[in-house]
Amino acid sequence: MFTSKSFWLATGLRFGQAGNSGLIQTFLAGYLVQTLLFNKSIPTDALMISSVIGFITIPLLGWLSDKYGRRLPYIILNISAIILAWPMLSIVVDKTYSPGVIMAALIVIHNFAVLGLFALENITMAEIFGSRNRFTRMAISKEAGGWWLSVLAPSSQGSFVT
Repeated sequence: MFTSKSFWLATGLRFGQAGNSGLIQTFLAGYLVQTLLFNKSIPTDALMISSVIGFITIPLLGWLSDKYGRRLPYIILNISAIILAWPMLSIVVDKTYSPGVIMAALIVIHNFAVLGLFALENITMAEIFGSRNRFTRMAISKEAGGWWLSVLAPSSQGSFVT
């Protein structure tokens, strides 16, 4: 299993989505409150609103991936997340913007970089593996990618701040 291309591809997909998730939902929210001294309701409310918007985003992306294939929407979302990362995060950490603008930036980057990739990740991973060992291999590759990021991401992100 660990020598198969499917396992490493699925682990890489998970690695990409889980990294964005940890960075935006955990590190950035904590950074805004603990370091920049924003009101804790700003990142919390933004992520809650973004999650509600995700009830539209996730099925829409699922539909688009059914219509155009998995690869094209995945590539577009990743490129969009890369392009949006700098301007959105610049807005988020700048105290001169109003809380509404900061929340909107968090909502946009969360929907593109976290929820959008999550929507496509699960169906893509299910299709990568054959039907005989699909659940086992998919579960292990998801956990392997998530575990590495839960170890590496917080320590590397923290080292850039201190």
